Amino acid sequence: MAYSSSLFACGFILLLISISIPVLAVFYFETCSALLLDLCHFSSLIEMIWGCTSNIERIVQ
Repeated sequence: MAYSSSLFACGFILLLISISIPVLAVFYFETCSALLLDLCHFSSLIEMIWGCTSNIERIVQ
């Protein structure tokens, strides 16, 4: 009886792991895509500031 209950516990743990892996993968992907999106916004902001400063330098000269 103890053997079958430990086998059941092992199967239950494997089931939980197999359920949690895709959930964690989706969470990881969402986090990474949000970070990448923020990075893209940040780089475009830097490009915009860089463009403004180069325009101002051109006007001053």
